Amino acid sequence: MDGSHWLVVHEPPFQIKCVEFYAQYYANLLAPYLGMSEKEAIKIIYSISLDAYCGFRAVLTEDTVEKLQGRDDIIMVIPDIYVKTLHKLYAGNVTLYQ
Repeated sequence: MDGSHWLVVHEPPFQIKCVEFYAQYYANLLAPYLGMSEKEAIKIIYSISLDAYCGFRAVLTEDTVEKLQGRDDIIMVIPDIYVKTLHKLYAGNVTLYQ
C-alpha cells in the first residue's frame, strides 16, 4: 500500500481497555476503505492509544484519509509528525508494528 503515516483520533467505542480488541475493531473499520481484508488491514496499523486519546496510527492514502474524515465517530485525522523520531514512545500508546 502506498501512503503516508497518519494519526486517527476516534470516539471511544468501548469501555474495554484491551489492545487486541481495539486492533481488531480498527482493522474492521479500515478494511472497507482500503479494499482489503481485516487481516491485511491490521498490518498497516502501527500504534494504538487508549489513554491519552482513543485512536490509532496507520499508513494511509490521502483518499482513505478523506473518507475517514467523513465519519461521525472520527474526531480528526492528522499527519503523524512523530513517525520519524528515533524512539517512538507515545504516552498511552502500544506500538504494534515498526
